[in-house]
Amino acid sequence: MTGKLKLKDGNFSVNNNELLRGQFKTYLNASIASASGTITVNDISSVAISNYLLIGRFGDPDSEIVLTHASTTPTGATVTLAANTVKAHTESDPVYLLDWNQVEYNRTAISGGTKTVLATQDINPTLEYSVYNDVTNTTGFAYIRFKNVIASTFSEYSVEVPYTGYAAGTVGEAVISVYDEFKTSPDHEFAITQVNDCLDDISSRKKKWTPSKVLDAVLGQTSDLSYAFTLPTDIREPDNSNSIIEVRLGDKEDPLIFVDYQIFKLQLDAANKTTLSGAATAGATTITLTSSYDFNESGSIHVVGETDAITYTSNAESTGILSGVPASGTGAITATLADGAITWQDPDDGEPQYWTINSDRQLLIWSLPDSNWINKNVYIDYYKDITSVDDLADTLDTRRYKLIKLWLRWKVRAELENNGVASVNDPDFQIYENALQREVKFDKGDKLLVLRNVRDVASKSRQGFSIETYED
Repeated sequence: MTGKLKLKDGNFSVNNNELLRGQFKTYLNASIASASGTITVNDISSVAISNYLLIGRFGDPDSEIVLTHASTTPTGATVTLAANTVKAHTESDPVYLLDWNQVEYNRTAISGGTKTVLATQDINPTLEYSVYNDVTNTTGFAYIRFKNVIASTFSEYSVEVPYTGYAAGTVGEAVISVYDEFKTSPDHEFAITQVNDCLDDISSRKKKWTPSKVLDAVLGQTSDLSYAFTLPTDIREPDNSNSIIEVRLGDKEDPLIFVDYQIFKLQLDAANKTTLSGAATAGATTITLTSSYDFNESGSIHVVGETDAITYTSNAESTGILSGVPASGTGAITATLADGAITWQDPDDGEPQYWTINSDRQLLIWSLPDSNWINKNVYIDYYKDITSVDDLADTLDTRRYKLIKLWLRWKVRAELENNGVASVNDPDFQIYENALQREVKFDKGDKLLVLRNVRDVASKSRQGFSIETYED
């Protein structure tokens, strides 16, 4: 298990009740006096030698932690202890199996740095919280973990918590503020899961949110004979054009025109395309293609990495070998060409006009850029996918931050007060729903026509477009 740490002004606070989550529980079947060497319980099925047991509940003044005997195995209803009880206990008092009996407090100077143990403390069963005050340090990051003294084992470290608190608008700030309202230590793992569930819910209500809009992203630069560009990794829908607002090329006046891939492919059909199967060196008289079946019996090819066309006189389709390449002069290979280099026959080059998306999640442009259109940036405006959070320090945009706090209150209340059953009648959920519906209604993210300057306005007007501008 992982401990849940709360830190404020150097004061470490750990909810001891987290140690009981999912643990074996039984009850005393007879009252015992103080200084008893054995206890009798209803069920010994999970109790063994050298086990720590909590008799009572954390926070009760008569509770205590005991250790079972190191060699006397529990038998029947009787559990022999390593030392006599300190307090008297009543029949039907709960008895919990504990994996850990100490808390270790740690600090690092930097996030993820080497941990230094500040203190190790026995868990006090009469307190609901284990606390430690670091009077020396005011900066850095805090951690705790639990220790089993007899077994010399440790739990996993808690999530790191900054001494100075989480920055405004972060996941951590939202989580801490909500759990503070319920006066309990944060369950960071649960909270991060809920934040991501909330982000998924927000994202599902509308695909094109203003905060998700990315403008002027550069996919790469055009080059001779190349037409494919990898889409951004965070684009919402990489398999189609739905998330792309506009594609532009360098200082080209108008954006490229989207066409369906099947229509785009008609342009490609006029040109044959394959790749080199193995590198080709300068002066070589043969060149091997991955497939040459669609290529002419003789003619010329264009290969990425070679400025001019390469000529050949014969085509052995079964092997992909083109022969009769001049060793020098016109039509010769003048540079080393890489294995896998894109190879074209009869390519259509010129000013690129169109774009589409293929099944490999690439953006394709056509025509192939000629010498006037190489070394140009390929710009894309698009909607990014929701970014899941995995750290309390992750930042949320202002609107989502407010919605997430409402969602968290709803879910935390359900967890603490209703056995995890979240009611849609919860007041925080109702406020969340109303606020989210307002956001969906008034967000301008789906207004695709964004006019950046006078040239754009003039261009669109000439083409007969209806001009409408918005401010996000």
